[in-house]
Amino acid sequence: MNDGEPSARAADSAAAALLAGIPLFAPAGEARRGRVGSTTVDPRTGAVEKAVVEFGTGEGETDVEIMTRRWTGSAPGADQVRGLCVERDFMQRRMRGDLGARPLPLPEGSAWSAREIEVDGAPRTFTVLHTPFSWVAVAAMPGPLLVRLFASAPRPDLVALRRISAPGELRPVIGRS
Repeated sequence: MNDGEPSARAADSAAAALLAGIPLFAPAGEARRGRVGSTTVDPRTGAVEKAVVEFGTGEGETDVEIMTRRWTGSAPGADQVRGLCVERDFMQRRMRGDLGARPLPLPEGSAWSAREIEVDGAPRTFTVLHTPFSWVAVAAMPGPLLVRLFASAPRPDLVALRRISAPGELRPVIGRS
């Protein structure tokens, strides 16, 4: 009986296609499967432009969200990297009920910094925005790609990411469009 959930084979096929389309990452040492929170596909080419993988408690809480986004044209500059940090913090403030929130100015108590995080064995310098509502880190990667990490609180334990390499490392999103 089919209760609306995709078959395991269809889910693995979709995950394999996603992994072939864009590199996805998990915290190194993470045993939980990531949940694909969203994807964006270029309507002209069908290529995956952006994907978000969430790692959480299994009770609806997200511990960390990792987004990979393709970048076209020249490599992204500091303004684009900081813009992605601000964008995610703004989204968090709006989701927490601050409907009057604006992206800028940043909330009182916000701070910028840089932090080295290993990505697939290579050290990368991430631009970090810490606000009273979020911790967001973004780095430009070869590809060119941007990788964005988000958590609702600082993550000093997040020192390395590994590339997700198998469909079984991802949970399908069920019941969302």
